[in-house]
Amino acid sequence: MRAAHLLAVIACAVAVDLALAADPPPAPPHAHETMAPAQTIAGESIYQLDLQLTTADGRQRTLAHLQGRPVLITMFYSSCDSICPLLAFNLQRMEKTLTPAERARLQVVMVSFDPRRDTPAALMRFAELHRIDTGRWWLARASEDEVRELAAVLGIRYRETQPGTFSHSAVVTLLDAGGVIVERTANLQSLEPGFQQALRRTLTHP
Repeated sequence: MRAAHLLAVIACAVAVDLALAADPPPAPPHAHETMAPAQTIAGESIYQLDLQLTTADGRQRTLAHLQGRPVLITMFYSSCDSICPLLAFNLQRMEKTLTPAERARLQVVMVSFDPRRDTPAALMRFAELHRIDTGRWWLARASEDEVRELAAVLGIRYRETQPGTFSHSAVVTLLDAGGVIVERTANLQSLEPGFQQALRRTLTHP
């Protein structure tokens, strides 16, 4: 029943997002942009979503493969030259505050808004450019419908303003080992103490 409930909520969220597409494009995102409300109910795992992901190394994955490890997850596109590189840098800054053991336990996931252009090769180029360890990070693509579902669940707004260019919010979400949302941040200017505390707490007591 909980899975059916979550899917029903997602369907409503996707309908709202499609309606928003008729509005003028949003202003460019900035570090303190207000986040859209995440379309999940407290205590529900996002791993109930049946998303088929292809990672930069060409492997096929599902969100359920993340089960058992705390996760930092966000959305981006590889040809972005402003917010998305900053997102990657901010995730790396979050990692640097952790001990080696904590980093080894953490999974980082970045899912593209642009599955038409973000092939595994394009994702790997982004990883190489930003010195991302694809052994511990997933840079991934999914179908356009699946991208909309995931964005709705994570409370991320996005819109293609012209071919290959997206206006989007910059939200990082912390998931516990079961895929339940613990905390979110849209601050790209500095590390939020509350978010970092939640990250350390989740890694220590998943």
